[in-house]
Amino acid sequence: MALGAISALVVSPGVSGKLDGARAQFQVIFKPVSSPVRWLSSMAAAGMGANRAVDEGAESNGSRPRSSDEIIRENQQLKVEVANLSAQLAAMKELNADRRQVGRVLPLCEPFNVTGADPGGRQSLSLSGGSMDGLRNGQAAVYAGGIAGRVSRTGAGGAQVQLVTDEAFRATGSFARYVKDEKGAIVFQALTAPAVLVQGVGQGSMRIRMLSMREMKSAGLAVGDWVVLNDADWPPILQGYRLGRIVSIKELPEQPQFADIRVQPYADLMALREVMVMVKAGG
Repeated sequence: MALGAISALVVSPGVSGKLDGARAQFQVIFKPVSSPVRWLSSMAAAGMGANRAVDEGAESNGSRPRSSDEIIRENQQLKVEVANLSAQLAAMKELNADRRQVGRVLPLCEPFNVTGADPGGRQSLSLSGGSMDGLRNGQAAVYAGGIAGRVSRTGAGGAQVQLVTDEAFRATGSFARYVKDEKGAIVFQALTAPAVLVQGVGQGSMRIRMLSMREMKSAGLAVGDWVVLNDADWPPILQGYRLGRIVSIKELPEQPQFADIRVQPYADLMALREVMVMVKAGG
């Protein structure tokens, strides 16, 4: 070692450069010895804890690793949290998909959560918003399946929506069905039947009674056809929006020359979690 130190001090840079090749030769010669020594030293360091894994979730900066029971409990809690977040994400995706199905009126609407049903047993929904949120009597409420109803009462802290199935609901409607056009595409086609009065009858249903059996047969109406809004008292942009689907056609017992047509909405309106209220004017 002393000789090496003296050589480092007295040997000139030029001579040192010439000795580099010799050093390389000596390193190759001693590699069979140096490699095992380096491996043994690394193993010793690992045994002394130099590369030991640290439990970052433990207390005292990992100095006291958690027990297996603690890790199992934490894993179970994390699984519950992941499942909860996954369910929330799925619900948000479903909600966004429903909103997109509202169609062309969507930019004119604001979403409002449903907080409950009418305590008096009417077919209506209570909303989380009120007059302070821009809600006004008469505004249309829509959902993915068509028209849900109209805002009937508003206050500073809440509002009520009268559903199309409520016994006091009245609107003029017409008929349409989904058919294939000449190109094979599915289109929503109006049927050649006169406009009719659509009335809510409660229990999630509507009824049409002032259409004669002759007019009904002439239009080719059938179970599964749709009843759509055709009412000048509603915004023009909502004309043609669905009110419900025909579920039965019978003769009126008291007036056999007239049809008794039962109609149900696309979905159970009393079970809606959210409605889109048309708070902006639309052409």
